[in-house]
Amino acid sequence: MQDDSCRADWFPEGEIDSLDVTVSVESPQMLRIAFADGATRLLQFDRSGVSGYIEGVPLQVAIAGGGTLSIPDGAVAQRIAQGAMPVGARIERRLLLWLPALLLGGAAVLAFLSLVVVPRTADRVAPQLPQEWVVGLGGIVYEQIDGWFDVEPVGREESLAAAEIERIGQELAAPLGDDYPFRFLLDRTKDRINAFALPDGTIIFTFDLYKNLDENEVAGVLAHEIAHVIERHGVEALLASSAWFVLAAFLFPDPSLFAYLPSLAELSYSREAELEADCVSAAILAQADYPAIAIANALDRLGEVVRGVDGEEEKAEGRGEGQGDGRSEEQDEGQGEEQGGGRSLWDFLSTHPNIPDRVAYARSCAALEG
Repeated sequence: MQDDSCRADWFPEGEIDSLDVTVSVESPQMLRIAFADGATRLLQFDRSGVSGYIEGVPLQVAIAGGGTLSIPDGAVAQRIAQGAMPVGARIERRLLLWLPALLLGGAAVLAFLSLVVVPRTADRVAPQLPQEWVVGLGGIVYEQIDGWFDVEPVGREESLAAAEIERIGQELAAPLGDDYPFRFLLDRTKDRINAFALPDGTIIFTFDLYKNLDENEVAGVLAHEIAHVIERHGVEALLASSAWFVLAAFLFPDPSLFAYLPSLAELSYSREAELEADCVSAAILAQADYPAIAIANALDRLGEVVRGVDGEEEKAEGRGEGQGDGRSEEQDEGQGEEQGGGRSLWDFLSTHPNIPDRVAYARSCAALEG
């Protein structure tokens, strides 16, 4: 039990000599003093009359009817001082005491929201957003990545490739209606194998990827990117990157908010989104009279290409270690940035992970299409 009494010095009004008394706390603004002869007296004080208490220094309490108490005991003096605090100050003091626990608890809640609630909420919010909102978002994302791609064909080979990608893409998109203004662009940036979809239906297909696939496999990859668009996987990825934007998108459906989010090009789709896009792409291919198996074949082919390049890189590293080429690491890094725009050669693997695991699933989805 807390001891609410201690020894104190009582200075009656006008006196310079003190009396030795025992003081006890009756209420936040009421004290009882007991004299040596057993007599007691209730003393009322005002908040403004409490002063001087710090650790090791007696608390001075001016009594309403005259006189002063000097209380040296730390525990009792602290309790009187706290009782004399304004309500707001007491609340602030308690908050400061609980602040570390509140911060830790808040961090735990934010972690739970980011890892569990936000991704699941994004899946539910994205399908509810207005179509014009999603299409408008595509323009904002394109501004974010402007300069990452070179979509102006140069030469006959690139022009033919761009025309074929546009033709195949529009054939795949035709049965889907006109909700999305699909357009298909060829990126001629060197040493980049990737295909990338924006929320408004803009699909960017690299020339290096095109050169590694046949027509049906090109259709498979395009169908996969179209599936990402119609299933709104890019919007989900953006929403899932920030808990605040899930709420903002729901309350204020303004696509300009996303100008402050990380670029969609820096995000990866979830494994579930990739599997869904693989399965939906099989249906898109079948609707457009392309082989539904084309997406599985395209993934298989990309796996072969990656394994082949990995083998060549390992050989090159072996030659470099054994012989050297006379160039510094800085020169090698500089050339890599110049050729690849500072991005990985295998961008497709960073934005479309788990390719080997998805081939069998894509084949099973294709089998359902007949």
